[in-house]
Amino acid sequence: MDENRLVLVARFPTAYKAHIAKGRLEAKGLTAWVTDELAPRRGLVGVGLLVPASQTEEAKRILDTMPGLFNFLGI
Repeated sequence: MDENRLVLVARFPTAYKAHIAKGRLEAKGLTAWVTDELAPRRGLVGVGLLVPASQTEEAKRILDTMPGLFNFLGI
């Protein structure tokens, strides 16, 4: 696996929820990016949250500790 490749770990219904999750990941020392911020306005599936491939498992573990708070669309 290319460790520098970005992996989609979650989709959220709104950009602000994706940014809150991004902040949580960054607070834990991970690197994250929000993508497709305008997707909900365009009728697309949601706002994406990306992390480097090497941080995928840790990011999913952290996101799993936030059920109900984000109601994320998952991947």
